[in-house]
Order: sequence, then structure tokens, then C-alpha cells
Amino acid sequence: MEQKHFQTLRALNQSGYTADVVHKLNKDSRQSAQRWSDKSIMTDLTTPNRLPIGWREDGLSTLTRLRIYELRDVMERAGLNSNYWFVSNQLTKDTWEIDNPFLMRHFEVSFCQRNEMIECYWYDTGVKQIKTSNIIEAILLSQP
Repeated sequence: MEQKHFQTLRALNQSGYTADVVHKLNKDSRQSAQRWSDKSIMTDLTTPNRLPIGWREDGLSTLTRLRIYELRDVMERAGLNSNYWFVSNQLTKDTWEIDNPFLMRHFEVSFCQRNEMIECYWYDTGVKQIKTSNIIEAILLSQP
């Protein structure tokens, strides 16, 4: 099953479809965020447990800041606007849950202890967790 997902994503990358999908994810995030009230954004999204990926955040540990910078860089290289994505939960010492509350999308990211670089992404199909090295695959194939 994992090989099938990988082949599908590779075909999408080669066709240019992935760039269109990323553009649509950014557009849909922006449109959905505009529907939220300022009060709702401030109360729902600015909690101690929810860390914004694309916003400047002071008071974080060096390790957390390194991981957020790494995640933000990967998102931006993929064409994603990181301002709509948040660390919503620390599942283990080296695994975070990432979500976009405007799109009701989430996935997990695992970091390597040696260098704090991203090791892999995980997404839930509703039946099982699948490991991937592609952030777009994790976002697109995760079940809300």
C-alpha cells in the first residue's frame, strides 16, 4: 500500500499537479482563516500548547526553536505558507503533531535526535499510520 501511495505522489510531482495542490491548500487556508473572527483566532489558536510554525515566537527553548525553523523551512521549500500550520501536540520527545485548523488537516513529524533534522512524517488513513518522507503526501493523504 505504501508503494502505491509513493508511485501516485511521484506521478503527481512529475505532472506539476502537486504545485497546483499546494497553491490550493494555501488559498483554502487563507480563505478559511478570513472567516474566523479575530477573537476566535486569539482564543483558539494562541494557547500554551499550540505553537505557531510561521509566526515569531519568543521564549522557546533552543531545541524547540530549531525544530520549528526546520519544519518551517521544509514547508516553505514545498511551497506551503507556514503561517497556517501549528504544533498542536508533542506526542513523544521526538514526535510532534502538526495541524492546520483552517483546513482540518493534521499529520505527525518525527525528528532525528542526532541532528534535530526531520526524520519522517506520519499520516493516518483511518485504518493505519503510514510513514513517508514527503510532507505534501502526509498532508494530502491524512484523514481529518
